[in-house]
Amino acid sequence: MHAKCYVTGYKWAIGTTPGGVLAILENPALDDIGVQMNGTEELDPDTRPVTSRKSNISIGSQKEGRCCDILPRTLVATNMSGVVSIRNGCLYINDEKLIDLRNSHPGANGSDTAASPSDFQMAPGSELFLYVDACNEARCTGPEMKGSVLIVGDHSEQAVSRNGSSVQLALSTARRQKRSTSNIVINTPNGMAVGQTVVLTPLTHADLNATYDSVASTDFVSYLTNPEDTVHSVDTVDRILAHSICGASGNARPFTVTYPYDPSDSDSVLTLLHWNPDLQKWQQSADTCNKTDSIVIDEASQTITVKVCSTYGTSTYFVKQTQFLLSAVSKNISNSEPVLTSSTNLTMKEDEGTFLYKVQTSDEDGDTVIVQLHDVEPLSPDQGELLLAQGNLVLFTPCADCSGTYLIQLLLKESPVTGILPATATTTLTVDVTAVNDAPVAFTFHNGKDLMPPDHWQRMRVAWAL
Repeated sequence: MHAKCYVTGYKWAIGTTPGGVLAILENPALDDIGVQMNGTEELDPDTRPVTSRKSNISIGSQKEGRCCDILPRTLVATNMSGVVSIRNGCLYINDEKLIDLRNSHPGANGSDTAASPSDFQMAPGSELFLYVDACNEARCTGPEMKGSVLIVGDHSEQAVSRNGSSVQLALSTARRQKRSTSNIVINTPNGMAVGQTVVLTPLTHADLNATYDSVASTDFVSYLTNPEDTVHSVDTVDRILAHSICGASGNARPFTVTYPYDPSDSDSVLTLLHWNPDLQKWQQSADTCNKTDSIVIDEASQTITVKVCSTYGTSTYFVKQTQFLLSAVSKNISNSEPVLTSSTNLTMKEDEGTFLYKVQTSDEDGDTVIVQLHDVEPLSPDQGELLLAQGNLVLFTPCADCSGTYLIQLLLKESPVTGILPATATTTLTVDVTAVNDAPVAFTFHNGKDLMPPDHWQRMRVAWAL
């Protein structure tokens, strides 16, 4: 006959086993945990765990890697089932309030501020992944992703790949100025997962001006931004359209975005940008594939097609919801020239050796400046030596016994930036080599022969015949 007893943290079985007491460590099962989604029914209230079980949930922005950056791991039930919901900034189970979200993250010290609906507001196009884990007396299991929810807007459009083939979405809108941006077409590649859905959501001014947040997490970052706040140069980028594209899983190849352009516009060109929330910056979408054919301009149809790969840089191809911006970028972008900040007037003495000069530069736009010698022919040995060493160091060695003024031209060139023509500037260094009055040198000749020994310090007797 066997009997069972419980010891804190472990489950023990007492029996006739020759070894004495046998510890049985049983993992809590996650398979029988139900998850309530919109449109489904509540679990049977008679369902009970076999052993004492605590159920926790968390919400993340990714299927893998980020399980709790929206809602950290939170205990919602002990030996019970029910419906968990978030509303008005609070977490509920079966309509019973569990906790204010602002007090749920680690380190929260209890806020006196009343919960608000703005405490938990997700942007249209956001995908939320629900994770569940459970603990019994033995140990904890999970977290395990149990499902996801996609937040759509009133104007969201979607296309489903029924058999893995490509899908197409089109967006029609008009700019408030002359240029039309109708017939923006998104094409996904073949080889999609069966049932994979692509959602396209045009963003309104209200969407862009809204505040998206989850006060439950200190790691939450919305994938949306307002271009009016994050595009700092209005002379460079003029916002005309913003929209988001969402994909639940990755593609084996890039998708394409095709939009019209006006070939007669000599001032600007439409450019597809996307917001990278990890880097907090706008990036050119054509740069995501690192291919020579990332941009195709069709003059006949007056369209531009851009290939888009990874918009976050953490994967090879598109896997996460992304905000895109179609912008008019000036072809004549204002770009300041780099300038030399170190002195241009230099002096040294004749036969002083090698003159070392550190080239110091600056650029108003923060571009990296490359320094080169400009239009300088290699010096012959009787002229001296000039070279540019690593670290922008100019080394100049005049020829022996040479003095005068030397001019050294430098080329300052910006490191290339995609879409912007690098600015260059030339500058001239003036090196004055001052003459030095050398000590006299004795010499003797007889019948055209030099009588001085090789060592000029060696004593020499000269006899004069009168």
